[in-house]
Amino acid sequence: MLYVSSEFLKEVEMPSEEIRSQVSQMCMLIHTSVEEMSIKFWEELRRRVYTTPKSYLDLIKLYIGKLAMKRQEDNANRDRLDKGVKKLI
Repeated sequence: MLYVSSEFLKEVEMPSEEIRSQVSQMCMLIHTSVEEMSIKFWEELRRRVYTTPKSYLDLIKLYIGKLAMKRQEDNANRDRLDKGVKKLI
C-alpha cells in the first residue's frame, strides 16, 4: 500500500521528499485503521463496511484534489493581499 501512495504522490509538488514520504505513510495508516475499525464495527453492530483497493485510490485522489484546491485558494488570497498592499502604497 505504501508503494501505491508513493507512486501517486510522485507527480505532486511537495516541499521535500520527507513530507512526501510522511503523506504516503499517512494515506496507508488511514486506510489500515479504517480496515481495523470496520472489523470492530462488524463485531459490535453486525454491519459490514467494506474497504477496497478502489477506496484506497479514492482516498489518495481526494487528498491530491484537496491539496490542489487549497493551493489555489492560497494563491488567490496572496494575489488579493498583494493587490491591496500595492493600492495602499
